[in-house]
Amino acid sequence: MNFTIKTVGCKVNSYETEKIKNELVQLGLFYVDVEKKEEYKYLDFYIVNTCSVTSIADKKSRQMLHLAKKYNPDVKVIAIGCLVDSLSVGSDDARRGDDCRRGDDCRRGECLQSPHLEGVDYLLSNKEKDKVIELISSFSKNKDVRANITNNTYNRVRSFIKIQDGCNQYCTYCIIPFLRGNIKSSDDNVIVNEVKEKIKSGVKEIVLTGIHLSSFGLDRVGLQYENEGAIEAARESLLEIIRCVSKLDGIERIRLGSLEPRIISKEFLKSLVGIEKFCANFCLSLQSGCDKTLKRMNRHYTTADFETACNLIREHFPNATITTDVIVGFPGETEEDFNESLSFVKRMRFYNPNIFPYSRRSGTKADQMDGQLSNQVKHDRARIMIAECEKISQEIEKEYNREEHDILVEETFDENGVTYGIGYTKEYIRKKIAIKT
Repeated sequence: MNFTIKTVGCKVNSYETEKIKNELVQLGLFYVDVEKKEEYKYLDFYIVNTCSVTSIADKKSRQMLHLAKKYNPDVKVIAIGCLVDSLSVGSDDARRGDDCRRGDDCRRGECLQSPHLEGVDYLLSNKEKDKVIELISSFSKNKDVRANITNNTYNRVRSFIKIQDGCNQYCTYCIIPFLRGNIKSSDDNVIVNEVKEKIKSGVKEIVLTGIHLSSFGLDRVGLQYENEGAIEAARESLLEIIRCVSKLDGIERIRLGSLEPRIISKEFLKSLVGIEKFCANFCLSLQSGCDKTLKRMNRHYTTADFETACNLIREHFPNATITTDVIVGFPGETEEDFNESLSFVKRMRFYNPNIFPYSRRSGTKADQMDGQLSNQVKHDRARIMIAECEKISQEIEKEYNREEHDILVEETFDENGVTYGIGYTKEYIRKKIAIKT
């Protein structure tokens, strides 16, 4: 039987998608990487690992779920993940996003037949994701169709490893703690063994990721991120697992997912400098460059704290790239607040930051705040900030293009008689090189 699985959202979702895909292949199913509408006819199962952190991700998840039945009415469509959980958040009513207007009339139990999840056969929450294997294996395996699809050669040299799940921060805008639950850290030995399995399949670069990666290990010692000594404990836990992975033969590079700026310290960075395989590509979660907005978001740092962290990174890793996430149009954000945030973001010179217009989420404190802005204002501000950040990213790429950098080739393709390779530098700058003429 044939299947495909699509991902919307974060690196943790990407990790979980890859894990499910590998397990289904081990069961004897055939993976089809559908790209064209005529390829959907080969599918028996169409799985979407969904996201609901913003209305855009929510809408994209719904659109992808709707797509499969359009091209193959017989395919079994399975929705897993955060979109499924979001249907029951907020006094048992559906998550109210900018694309949803049914409010209290929309219940999780009704959504199988509603326009919201039209064409979906099965719903599995984050806690139930592993059951997708059991669900699919319960069907008779009497079909053996193989799709004749030609793709570019893709080498899986990089792989995500989820080492942490859940979040206890409860930022006022964020629904994720309600969808993912409290922090949970994987055992170091389990992580190392999983990396060893990745090495066997040719993986050379590991990305250690989590929902709130900066809380890694704290649940083991009964600490919350705001407790005294917690940040120091989280630093040591992260450093220990990085060191363990770096000692494995076959791994050439190690990256980290998104970090809290407060975890950055001189001692932490000095330790990372001493790990040769560590890649100097940092994602520090900012969310706003305006202190008033950060306070309303329940972020526990100031822009001064954040700038100090960036300066420390660039002091210890002169060639480092730093990216971030920024929300614009948060409730109560004035034009002055937005300009303050924009000015800060430009000064920090982020590389390819993720800029989002604020999305209301039922069940969060921000959903009840005064000063909700119109979609037009939010999207206009997002466009302004994105345009400015793209200029800076292009400048950074030009600076890197003046020097030679090692890359791990992830994809090859032929063009005009030349074979090209595409990969990334340690700083996560995408490069294209000619490898055969």
